[in-house]
Amino acid sequence: MPIIKVPAVLSDSGGAEKVAVDGDTVLEAFTSYTEEYGSEIDEKVLGDGEIKEYINVYVNGRDVRNLQGVDTPTDEDDEIRIIPAASGGG
Repeated sequence: MPIIKVPAVLSDSGGAEKVAVDGDTVLEAFTSYTEEYGSEIDEKVLGDGEIKEYINVYVNGRDVRNLQGVDTPTDEDDEIRIIPAASGGG
């Protein structure tokens, strides 16, 4: 099962999470996480079936936007990281 790392800012529990999920693609992994943990991570990360502009998703350190997006395949030992874009104020 791939591991999904959810940062505290997107976690419903208020803390960072690192959990094993089912799924042969990034999208299936998000769906599995949502179903298993009652989270709305898919709504927080996805919009119109694609990753939201201000969210970065990596599989084993590679940006899925440079791969196959939400259809990027995942294997048992893969790590999916969700990283919200940082923004500054002035």
